[in-house]
Amino acid sequence: MSKALSKVTKAVKDKREHKGDFVHPGSRDHKRLNRAAIREQRLRQTQAKRKNARDGEFNRLYFFQDAVKERQLPVFTELEIHELIASFIHRDDDERERLRKERRLGRPPTAKENLLKLRLEKEEGEYRTGFHIPDLSDAENAQRFTTWDGTHGSLPLIKFTRIEKKE
Repeated sequence: MSKALSKVTKAVKDKREHKGDFVHPGSRDHKRLNRAAIREQRLRQTQAKRKNARDGEFNRLYFFQDAVKERQLPVFTELEIHELIASFIHRDDDERERLRKERRLGRPPTAKENLLKLRLEKEEGEYRTGFHIPDLSDAENAQRFTTWDGTHGSLPLIKFTRIEKKE
């Protein structure tokens, strides 16, 4: 329960203590409680959306951070960056293929298969217009990125760039 809802609940409870626990459905107190509950639900939904977006962004960053840590040379050439982006975009191809093979003939794709396909299309579209990644062509920035602690607050220390797909 959020702080605002708990405050409203406490206020109504304290007010109703001498009258009993019943809150009439048409009363002002009931409407207050209802508004507070709806407000809390909206806040939770917004927080969940932000968290999901942030999780996707962090998964991308962790993938690239692991790739940088695996190499001895921290600097990537332009061709290597494009190969790295392509490997990130197609990371779920094996699973998509496995799900397609498991599906019986004539059956529609599963929900998971649809989600993987939509994510692939979204990331390929982003790659055509400019894929947002840390600047791995700069040695100092690549070093900073390898030591990144995984928090949102330390991201401004890292330079980012947009890489467009070469046709």
